[in-house]
Amino acid sequence: MWKTLAPRDVVGIEDVFSPVVTADGAAYCYSHVRRLGRLFVTRGLR
Repeated sequence: MWKTLAPRDVVGIEDVFSPVVTADGAAYCYSHVRRLGRLFVTRGLR
């Protein structure tokens, strides 16, 4: 393989798939799945 395909920010990336490269190798594209979440801290509940 001539290049590693991955987004610059890999936080939350679950999968990189469907790479496509032009015939001359000058350009490429791919899709990825990113899962992000939020964590909330709650205090003082009764």
